[in-house]
Amino acid sequence: MKLKSNSMGGTDGFVPFQTSGASVLKLGAGGVLTDPEYEVRTWLNATLFADGELKIGFAKADATGREVLASDTLCANAKYAAIQATPWASFCKSVKRVTIAADTSRVANVNLNYWFYSCNALTSVSGMANLRGVAYMNRTFNSCSALTELDLRGMSLASLSSMLYTFGACTALERILVDADWGLPSGCTGSSTFYNCKAIAGGNGTTYDSKQTTYAMCHIDREGQAGYLTAG
Repeated sequence: MKLKSNSMGGTDGFVPFQTSGASVLKLGAGGVLTDPEYEVRTWLNATLFADGELKIGFAKADATGREVLASDTLCANAKYAAIQATPWASFCKSVKRVTIAADTSRVANVNLNYWFYSCNALTSVSGMANLRGVAYMNRTFNSCSALTELDLRGMSLASLSSMLYTFGACTALERILVDADWGLPSGCTGSSTFYNCKAIAGGNGTTYDSKQTTYAMCHIDREGQAGYLTAG
């Protein structure tokens, strides 16, 4: 049995892989069925304009006088398992800048798996501080090869649990700005978080090491603690 990558359950945002079998046809955690009495999914609106701006927010973006390439809803708390689930997937190489609206902060739990995967023309992202309860950042910026700086200041970290290939192959990424009190919660893991981020440098001068690419380097670079992040 083959399930679509944008199928998802209503209990914990579970999204099956294409190889998932009949065992996921159930209610509750790890299932793709939804009990209307326990519906927890929340939907955001996403609009990609022809000029390359991708707007994501609770309210639908005003498209007056602008050409739209793609527009649809996005499940905020889905644990997406493939790039094809996002409304802009067919136009990901047209995404040049991302604006995450302030009203997104109304959503208590947002997962970012595959959101900007292969957006290789992306150069700027604003509004990461509006994201709440982020638990999954698997391949969020994977292959965003034009991105040189990323500002994560203000982003909610308390629920973060997985950073698999989060910045993988961001070959031009030089700096990631975070709050001075940045710290990953206990239990957060992730291999190849910084895979091939060969331009990255932490605020204290730590440069990329191909043998040091896991979530363990997702710390502020300071005296006595090597990391690839910069306190801003």
